[in-house]
Amino acid sequence: MTQPYRILVVDNSSHVRQSLDMLLTAQGYQVFVADNPVEARRLLRKGRVHLAVVDIRLEDDNDPQDVSGLELAASLDPLVARIVITGYDSHENMRRALRPILPDNIPANDYILKRDGPAVLLEAVERVCRDEIDVNWDLELEWQTSSAQDIGAEIELDQADLPHEVLADEVKELLRRLFYETDHIIVSRLLPSTQDGASAQSGAVLLRVRPHYRRGGWGAPVVCKIGQRRHIQIEADNYMRHVKGFIGGNRRTNLDQVKCTHHLGGILYSMLGITLDAIRDFQSFYHQANVIEIEQALTSLFKDICRYWYAGSRPSERINLTPLYRDALRLTDEKLQHMLTQYFPRQQGQAIQFEGLPGAFTNPIHWARDKELESFTCRCVTHGDLHGHNIFVDEHQQVWLIDFGRTGEGHALRDFIELETDIKFSLVKTVDLAALYHFEAALLQPGRLDDLPALPEQASHPDIQKGFQVITILRRMAASVANDGDTLPYYQGLFYQTLNVARLRKVNKRQHALLSAALICERLDAW
Repeated sequence: MTQPYRILVVDNSSHVRQSLDMLLTAQGYQVFVADNPVEARRLLRKGRVHLAVVDIRLEDDNDPQDVSGLELAASLDPLVARIVITGYDSHENMRRALRPILPDNIPANDYILKRDGPAVLLEAVERVCRDEIDVNWDLELEWQTSSAQDIGAEIELDQADLPHEVLADEVKELLRRLFYETDHIIVSRLLPSTQDGASAQSGAVLLRVRPHYRRGGWGAPVVCKIGQRRHIQIEADNYMRHVKGFIGGNRRTNLDQVKCTHHLGGILYSMLGITLDAIRDFQSFYHQANVIEIEQALTSLFKDICRYWYAGSRPSERINLTPLYRDALRLTDEKLQHMLTQYFPRQQGQAIQFEGLPGAFTNPIHWARDKELESFTCRCVTHGDLHGHNIFVDEHQQVWLIDFGRTGEGHALRDFIELETDIKFSLVKTVDLAALYHFEAALLQPGRLDDLPALPEQASHPDIQKGFQVITILRRMAASVANDGDTLPYYQGLFYQTLNVARLRKVNKRQHALLSAALICERLDAW
């Protein structure tokens, strides 16, 4: 019978390696062998391993002080179960294997003497795989609108050279870990793959999963977020620190489960008080709703859901917003120059031009170098990645939030600024730069967030008018968070957020973003 478990055997004896390889392979396990810690770590980096069988002495069989195998076992990824084996009986070694050397280390799952024979080891392997490795191999995966290969190819990882089939296997295993208590799940995309948010940062994929439980039948659909393991772990930590107990109202998002594989992590979210069938993402809602309904949803979001974050803001002080935004957005001069070279190869000078617009504009990439933008403003906990795909709205304009990977203390106006950029560069579909120039120029006129600018006739397209009205509503709400309503810190944050949009891979309105950033530069210069 073929077993799905992948086992790493580490022993400096070629005879032992060969014997264990044959024994475990005969039982259907996938086996990898290494004769030293360096080779073992190379194999562990290369691919998934569920269980490591590690000899205590890997360097010198005649040295009682050689515990290199114990040290290797103690350093393994917490996901990897471990069985320690030895040909030299020692109570001290057993104690060290079963009680970790360091407080954060995970103990071995078993300690086996080689003289006890292969049957004892095989029994231990079977028990650890059965009882200690929480993977539901019997789970039936039913895919709709996508596949594990599609999902794996879309997730953005630091290790970009991983074969797609490796990530596809991890996607399936991750679902088998997340839905351990079920026997069947139906998997589809939460959002159509064609919906690209202008300011989304996570590089993750959102799925809609409906589980069928062994006892009880079909359950309610849940949101499953799959992304790079490190980012998912950060998001789970942020949820426990900043979200649980702080989200206001009755429309809470509950984190139900967090699991990881070698490269990936997954989170299950449920929406308390609603089902996924009864809500839609803000992008879809925006295009179907009128301005009054959108204002009601924004009121639910900022004055109900997020109110405890903003109510806890620090007193206003003079803050250098440059590192606050650059660090949060991972926005470097090198990335901006790469964007300019790749997408605007003819716009390398201090001034830039746009087809259909007279005159020249300040090149925001050059302008941003060595800039330190300071203003009198405040900090508080913010969502940190607010856009049309992680806000969900029901038929009564009530709101739920997901995606807390960037939640934490930051500029108090950041959520409003991020949502404004998503409205401009994702939800407003107009690409006429002449009309968008007047749209942007009008939005940069006010000196206070609660001032209402006038939209000129040159930007009278209904799509632009709707975006303009929603942004003025958004800014008015931002004024209630900012102590004095001054637009300077808002424009400064908006500058960096806009530059960031211009460099993102999934952006269709890069020209618009670059023009907007150029106009913000000129507005700040004239302050």
